[in-house]
Amino acid sequence: MMTTTLRTPIHLRQKWQIELGPYLLLDELARQLHVPASRVRELAVQKEILEVHDARGTILYPVFALADASADSTGYRVLPKLRCLLEVLARSCEEEWLWALWVSGWNPRHHGSAPIDALLQGDESVLAAARNEDWSWTAHYF
Repeated sequence: MMTTTLRTPIHLRQKWQIELGPYLLLDELARQLHVPASRVRELAVQKEILEVHDARGTILYPVFALADASADSTGYRVLPKLRCLLEVLARSCEEEWLWALWVSGWNPRHHGSAPIDALLQGDESVLAAARNEDWSWTAHYF
């Protein structure tokens, strides 16, 4: 399958940032995960966490794509299976903002919940939905 490289216009990135927030900055997420900032960057490259860039190039980490820490800890942890989901989405499109929209958006295939909610509940059928996704709708944004 061919991968499409798209660059989202700045005005849409700003709008989506408002719609998809809140976010953590690199140092904030490093503290929450109890790892060095360099490890956070590695996790992003490995698609273990979702990373997006704002209009100024600032790296942001959407909180919706993180799991709450365990009962004996505070902050966040890496969401199991997010890597699988992001790898599937990356096969069709390299635009991280579109990944964020798809992962956090309403999806009728999951009874109106967002794919990320299904994943948080352990429902891995969201991976099949991502594999079947037709990225033709991306043309409507550009």
